[in-house]
Amino acid sequence: MSSRPFCELEDLWENGYFHYIRSLRTLATSPEEACSLYGHFNVAYELWYEVRGGVHLVESPKHRLSPAHVTLISELAAALAELPPEAISFTDVAQESLRRLKHPSWVRPRALAARLLLQLGHVTSSNLAYINSPKAI
Repeated sequence: MSSRPFCELEDLWENGYFHYIRSLRTLATSPEEACSLYGHFNVAYELWYEVRGGVHLVESPKHRLSPAHVTLISELAAALAELPPEAISFTDVAQESLRRLKHPSWVRPRALAARLLLQLGHVTSSNLAYINSPKAI
């Protein structure tokens, strides 16, 4: 199996994208599934924080996102920025995490996440190939 030459900027982008997609997938699921995937601890805040961070992916010179992807990522980040405090505040209680994710203000971000996942299909496939490939350091 051949190795690819290592590029730090590319590696940073690919790893950031990989974790962003994990968070998007979780956000796009039901509140119950999201809580289960994140271990019921402070789930709403963690998803809010991680998915909003996706805007930093477009700042890399190594990003492979189309203008349409960039627009959707920005739209999702803006929708998350509008969530009220009661939908994202800290909790270490499982039922409170679930209650926060069931807040009606999460409906739009959840739908946008699902839409974005579909749009990013080919980028995600390429990312998985990169993540699973040997890298020469």
